[in-house]
Amino acid sequence: MFLANAGASLASGMLLILLIVAGGLYLLPAVIAVTRSHPSALAIAALNLFLGWSFIGWIVSLVWALSSTGRSSGNQTVGVNFYGGAPGPMPDPPYHQPDVVGGPQKPCTHCHSLIPIGASVCRFCQRAVTSGSTYPPAPLS
Repeated sequence: MFLANAGASLASGMLLILLIVAGGLYLLPAVIAVTRSHPSALAIAALNLFLGWSFIGWIVSLVWALSSTGRSSGNQTVGVNFYGGAPGPMPDPPYHQPDVVGGPQKPCTHCHSLIPIGASVCRFCQRAVTSGSTYPPAPLS
């Protein structure tokens, strides 16, 4: 009698483990979308919940969850940080923006933003600047 009860509890325990694993695999696309902070995580979870029972619905929701989240993938141009620390992505320079301080200016030899004549490092692209002409150019004589 004892062995019959032990076999039944073992079978029910195995069934419970199987249901938990199957449920985890069933909801895997929704978990991936939420973990990756996908912008469409709610829609992916709804598709997975309602159409995941069909193999095609599960595959579509899995591919959607693994698709690009719209954020940058790190393929940005990285500038040199002359002030210490790790280099970061370069900001888009405001091309030909007048200097706030005023005075004679020259274009940066790399990003062409206007910087003061005496600057040795461009404040926009953080690169060393070689000596160049002033802006506006001197009148032709």
